[in-house]
Amino acid sequence: MKIAVSHEHKSDSINPVFENTKHFKMYDIVDNKVICSEIIGTMGCDKEQLVQLLLMFETDALICGELSGDSKLILTDEAISIFSGCMGNSDDAVEMMLSGNLIPV
Repeated sequence: MKIAVSHEHKSDSINPVFENTKHFKMYDIVDNKVICSEIIGTMGCDKEQLVQLLLMFETDALICGELSGDSKLILTDEAISIFSGCMGNSDDAVEMMLSGNLIPV
């Protein structure tokens, strides 16, 4: 499984607005454990391009702050699970998701 977090690189936290994402922190998950993570830049993508980037990386789930209804529809159409309204440390949010303490939208 691959999880993407809308990421604030300098603070290692979740970006509060998906559409303003400059980086994703991508996590590879095996047997419900993080095996590796990497930070990728979004190169100034708009919301449709952000979704295409997530698809290119074969993302299964997105953890983010707020996102627009349009973005939610696009992500849902692509079968990416959405965990929105999140804040705080990116690694902690992924661990919460893996332990079942984040509920998808």
